[in-house]
Amino acid sequence: MSDLESDSTLRTKKEKSDFVDIAAEHDDDDDQDDDSNLIDSSEEDEDEEEDEEAIRKVREGFIVDDEGDDDELDDDDDKKKRKRHKKRRRESSKKSNDAGDDGIANDDNDDELDEDDLELLRENAGELPSHLAEKSKFKRLKRGGNDDTDLQSGKNLTDMFSDEEAQAQDDDDDDDIDDDDDDDDDDLLEASRKLKKNRQQDLLGEFDDFIEDDEFSDDDDEDKEERLARIRSSKAQQNNFQAHSQFDQDKLDELYEIFGDGNDYGWALEAENVEDDDEEGEEQDDEEGSEDVDEDGNPIKKSKKEPKALKEVFEYEELKEYLLTDKDQEIRISDIPERFQALREGIKNYDLNDEEFANKQQWIADILYEENISMFQDKDNLIEPFKKSVAQIVFFISKENLEVPTIWSCRKDYTLYTYRESGQLRVQKLLNENDLWRIVQLDIDYHTMLEKKKSIENMFNSLDTVDLLYDEFIDNAKTTIELQDLQDYLSFTYSSELKDLKNTGTTTTNGKKQKSHSKYSVFERIKNDQIYKVIKEIGIDSEKFGENVNTNNKIYLTDDYDKKPEDLIKEIVENGSYFSSIDRATNAIKHMFSEQLIHNPKLRTHLRLAFQNYANFDIELTEKGKTKITDDSPYADFKYAINRTTETLIYKPDLFLRMLEAESLGYVNIKIGLKNASENFLNHLFSLLASDGTSDISNSWNKLRKDCLIIALKKLIPIISQDVKEKIRLQCEKLLFFEIRESFMNKVDQAPYHPVPNVKGTIPKVLSVSNGDAQKDAAVIAIAMDYDGTVSEHVKFEDNFKSLEFGEKFINLVKRFKPEVVAISGYNVNCSILFKRIQELIVGNNILVEVDIDDNYQDNNDNDIQLPVIYVPNETARLFEHSDRANQEFSDKPVVAKFCIGIARYVQSPLLEYISLGKSITSISIHKHQNLLSEEKLLQAIESIFVDVSCLVGIKINDAVRSNYLSSMLQYIAGLGPRKASSLIKNIEASGGSLLRRDGLILNNLTTKIIFINCAPFIEIPVPDRHDKDIELLDATRIHPEDYELARKMASDALDLSEEEKEELEQEEGGVINKLYEEGVEKLDELLLEGYADQLEEHGHKKRATLEMIKEELQNNYEELRKSFHLLTEDEIFQLLTSETKESFQRSMMIPVIIQRVDNRFMMTITQSGIIGNISRSNILPYGDNSSILTKYQPGQAIQAVIKSVDYGSFRAELSILKEDLQRASIGKKIDKFENLWDFESELKDKKLDNELENKDENMKRFLKHPYFRNFNSKQAEDYLASKSSGEFVIRPSSKGNDHLTITWKIENQLFQHIDVIEHDKLNEYSLGRILQVGNFKYHDLDELIVSHINNLHLKVEEIKNHEKFNNEPLNDVQDWLIRYSKANKNRSCYCFCFNHKSPGWFYLLFKLNDNKDKVYTWNIKVLPNGYQLHNNLYPDMIHLCNGFKKLLQNQMNNANANANANASAGRSNAGGNYGGYGGNGYRY
Repeated sequence: MSDLESDSTLRTKKEKSDFVDIAAEHDDDDDQDDDSNLIDSSEEDEDEEEDEEAIRKVREGFIVDDEGDDDELDDDDDKKKRKRHKKRRRESSKKSNDAGDDGIANDDNDDELDEDDLELLRENAGELPSHLAEKSKFKRLKRGGNDDTDLQSGKNLTDMFSDEEAQAQDDDDDDDIDDDDDDDDDDLLEASRKLKKNRQQDLLGEFDDFIEDDEFSDDDDEDKEERLARIRSSKAQQNNFQAHSQFDQDKLDELYEIFGDGNDYGWALEAENVEDDDEEGEEQDDEEGSEDVDEDGNPIKKSKKEPKALKEVFEYEELKEYLLTDKDQEIRISDIPERFQALREGIKNYDLNDEEFANKQQWIADILYEENISMFQDKDNLIEPFKKSVAQIVFFISKENLEVPTIWSCRKDYTLYTYRESGQLRVQKLLNENDLWRIVQLDIDYHTMLEKKKSIENMFNSLDTVDLLYDEFIDNAKTTIELQDLQDYLSFTYSSELKDLKNTGTTTTNGKKQKSHSKYSVFERIKNDQIYKVIKEIGIDSEKFGENVNTNNKIYLTDDYDKKPEDLIKEIVENGSYFSSIDRATNAIKHMFSEQLIHNPKLRTHLRLAFQNYANFDIELTEKGKTKITDDSPYADFKYAINRTTETLIYKPDLFLRMLEAESLGYVNIKIGLKNASENFLNHLFSLLASDGTSDISNSWNKLRKDCLIIALKKLIPIISQDVKEKIRLQCEKLLFFEIRESFMNKVDQAPYHPVPNVKGTIPKVLSVSNGDAQKDAAVIAIAMDYDGTVSEHVKFEDNFKSLEFGEKFINLVKRFKPEVVAISGYNVNCSILFKRIQELIVGNNILVEVDIDDNYQDNNDNDIQLPVIYVPNETARLFEHSDRANQEFSDKPVVAKFCIGIARYVQSPLLEYISLGKSITSISIHKHQNLLSEEKLLQAIESIFVDVSCLVGIKINDAVRSNYLSSMLQYIAGLGPRKASSLIKNIEASGGSLLRRDGLILNNLTTKIIFINCAPFIEIPVPDRHDKDIELLDATRIHPEDYELARKMASDALDLSEEEKEELEQEEGGVINKLYEEGVEKLDELLLEGYADQLEEHGHKKRATLEMIKEELQNNYEELRKSFHLLTEDEIFQLLTSETKESFQRSMMIPVIIQRVDNRFMMTITQSGIIGNISRSNILPYGDNSSILTKYQPGQAIQAVIKSVDYGSFRAELSILKEDLQRASIGKKIDKFENLWDFESELKDKKLDNELENKDENMKRFLKHPYFRNFNSKQAEDYLASKSSGEFVIRPSSKGNDHLTITWKIENQLFQHIDVIEHDKLNEYSLGRILQVGNFKYHDLDELIVSHINNLHLKVEEIKNHEKFNNEPLNDVQDWLIRYSKANKNRSCYCFCFNHKSPGWFYLLFKLNDNKDKVYTWNIKVLPNGYQLHNNLYPDMIHLCNGFKKLLQNQMNNANANANANASAGRSNAGGNYGGYGGNGYRY
């Protein structure tokens, strides 16, 4: 009986509900068949006459022999029939021996097929030649590998079946094999089929003999066969390795395709192995007893090598990229949500005992209460419920491992507070989704603090001492900073003891004791000296002083010694001290006592609190900042900020983060201080330290105490300031994190577009249109995308879109495809012209959209809806068009077509398009200050929104299994992640390719328990049109399986059913839920859910919100809860096509423009963003000026203009260049400046200096008659060239005087070189010099300089840019790439070129030596008109440059090694000479 027949038989024996079990049994039978094959193969190996081809086929499992009948196995005829197809070389060597055996040799000779015959058979059968069918061959290999893996994984199901059933199935299969062996009519086809199978599984392919013949043509046939067997054995090991792997076959195949399988050069290694084998054979002939034996003298049989693990085959970084490391596998199988595992990575002991867990709940509740304290104003009754709610959420997250969406959807009642007031039920919302995500963050923060606390406890316990300050502080410390204070206190106070503990048992390699050093050694010396007596006699120690400060009261009084401190010091020094002089001893005493004050935790806490509450923040500009922070700088709004408080900084979180960024760039210094209150603060602290005495002795001691306090504060204030800045930074980052969440939610929280306003959730047919960059020769591309996301049509319109031909073709396309929306987007403002044209065609031809409108939708007029034409955001499409994903899916389509596909997909599902971007999503604009967060935190904010919205929408799991595009959302379902999602899809595919019920996730071991609890309500399984009673209707709702009984209870109550009637209905298809659907879900409105909720609460179940959710889902399952598709406003369209906002382009703002047209009545200009500007004559010349505009301005000239008005809809603006308007204009955004918060005095002083420099520049204006000359400064020149092509240039005046000129030329986008030209032999101050010198090059006029210098520079730059080793990335990125590349190509020295953005005209030559260090060395290359200069050597082209670099490097390394060997003590010396050296232009790290 065949497998298919046996499978059918099994199906008839069981009910339909046993579908999964039967599939598992079928897999089990296949496994048993494979086992029998392996046994038969081993028997065939014992046959001495078996040929190599049969051996290979047996190994691959293609020839299956039968063990069932001993008589048939002894039959010579049957044995010879199974040995028909032999290789020609093997057959020719055996013909003479087999000729007499019943004529079999002759038959074999007739039946034998060579490779050419088989190839001819394939062609006659209509198959592709083997060299053309290679791709499909590998695809079949992948599928075969997956099948093998599935069989491997299915072996644990064998226990589910009886031995009798398994044996019966084996017997049926054996009968089939016997029948096949007796069939002699299809030998030819069988040979063809088997060879084809072998070609699929044996990666060596059809060129085995070809390669072997080339390399080993002189060897005998027997050696060749042995080598072939050895190679095929290695291939079998590879297949065995894949079968035992824990990972997807597709991923393994992808890795093999990219990095190879290690056998690309196996033919060469094979040759070496043959030679080695020959040598070993000769040695074995000469030696006796070389075989390994055991103690009894028996030969030891060497076992075969086990398959290598993935980490032994591939680099760790490669495995990490594909999520195939051992850690990834642990994450897959662990029953904890993947995102939780990532967050908790590094936490040693996450599970806490009851006491510690209660402390965590309290700690998190207190912090969240402080962060939301404003909501409790006049609502003290909510404080206790709030903290209880937080504690319960912490329990769900920590103990039950529930993710935020699961809590929000299925445990929402615990975020609410219900109470009765005046007989009315009141519901107060205590927590929102942001609060839940914040609790997840605080959970990790607590464990970070707890681990530090335990570390300090271990350190203190090792001291075996008693310290009351420690005992008090370790229990009260609530922050990491407070714990750090305690650790510093212990490290200082017990420095000697800790050093002794560290030295105990520490030895060096030579056995000697290794002493550790302490930064407190000098204070330990003071402690052990007689001078420490003075510190003891100060009258109060640091701990008592700290207590006085902490209570703000003089609890401990200070006593004065009966001698002055200087007298006591003198006495001690004279009696013998380490400090030989009184001054040195006094200085040591002051620093020792001040250090004790510094390390007192209570003093630090008091200072930190004072600075947080009363400190002021001032901005101090550096010289660099004065020039870098211009009016349009992102730091302009705090350039002269003073007297800012903590509250004002937290109120606007991006402000302080930008301050820190400017400080990191060296533009500003943030000064924190108490200002006028600092003196009073010092006096207050001193009053708690000083004695009350008034004698000279008391005054002397008080002076010493005050000196110590001043020293301590000078050291403490910078530490406290840094702590305060760090705390404010964390607060601002937290606030910005949730601002970004809100901004991104607005982007993602939108349903697919639908032309009917109140019909959401359906996917439309989309016609997306674009003309790309809208250049004159740009064609219009249209993509028609159907409901399922497939591209139905791709149309390219060659006609101008303004022509009648275009209109006719476009309307025909619309009528043919019948879209529900036309989506338009582009790269720039010119797209608006296409939009208007399309809109005119739709309106003019009265094109209506054909949609199926629900009966509930009512329109007072009619149901005719004009086909909508909409603008669509292009941020996802711009990333998609150049992505690898687009190239793989649509490799045959142009870039603009891919852009249109991205636009259409966005209309159909904005969520999926954002998800598909992967990590590149951080490059889109979400929040204007998103760059202030680290990329890791930004991704966390984005992914948290993906999780929220994905779970809000839910996922049709069976569609996700079939669609890679949809499956990308599965990783954001609660409980899952990229690893668990891919594993779930693989498991579903292995169990039949679809999921019939939600409980199948757990019953079929597709997920673990906690993962199932998390993800179940968000896994949607729509009800099929025809279903049986095994289909769970509630699987098509958001109701959690744990609440299914509640749903059935509500349904039965709504239908007013008795328990008997309910049980009877449950035996029918659909049960009570189906009955409710038939009779009408509106009956649920009659239920009194409040009373039911009260009953449940009496039994400890809070289900009030859950009952409401169940009711909504039963009435409208999986309703679209997202907002409607967002149609762009006028301002958003303006930003889409110009990249300008209302803030960056508004009235009274100064902008650079380029003149396009000059008329005596007006000028037309354009901005870099494509906005058309009109300047009327009245806004060009002052009133009464009748001069000609044509003589003053010319097309192409860059000028500064002021915006008078803006029409955002038409992308036009009215401008002015009048002097008075320019003076009043602002360059950047408007800045609020308030007295006492802005340093007007410093600003005025700096403006005066700027005006003096501008006047100097004005006096330097020159007029030369040359088409490329412009009266620009450096910034104006760069603005003018910004929109030009690389190689463009302008000639302008020089700031060095009238005997200089400057040529500014564009090297690359945002990269310009300013070349200084010295003029010689000038007739007068304003004339052009007769000799123009640039460096060592001299020219006679500007034209010669342009042709011979500038043009040649451009050619040389282009040559290096086009070189294969050039990398057009920032320096840091290139260095990282070089390190990664060298790791992937070990034992190779790697190098590349990149731009030097700090010195335009120079390039970096970066290289890494073939060592284990991650050092990247940098040399500088200067581009000259006649070549490239490297270490004072000139190379005419890139070939000579690369060769010269290698020679220089080799010489330097040789010289360095020689010098090091000659004089090791001198260290590495400079190579010197004409080759540069390690100093100067040599290596730079």
